[in-house]
Amino acid sequence: MFNRGRSVISRSDRKTVLRNYEGVICAYAEPDDNRSRCLVRCREICGRAKSLRSVGIGSLFEGEAVSIEPKGLPREMRRSSRVRSSE
Repeated sequence: MFNRGRSVISRSDRKTVLRNYEGVICAYAEPDDNRSRCLVRCREICGRAKSLRSVGIGSLFEGEAVSIEPKGLPREMRRSSRVRSSE
């Protein structure tokens, strides 16, 4: 059975990052109407940080990626074999 307690990887006030049963990591955004408010100093720091490219789960929080998939997923192998067989 899928262990729900281990599926949440990280959270911010805007997004939750989860891992599914295949190992795919994805981000779910919170509704826009519950935005947190940032102080002026925080906005300055966030502005400088946004100029840097995020990797890993940071890219999910920044909206630079929707999901991160491990290499060699069984569904990818099935998909590529179907494409080859239809050619």
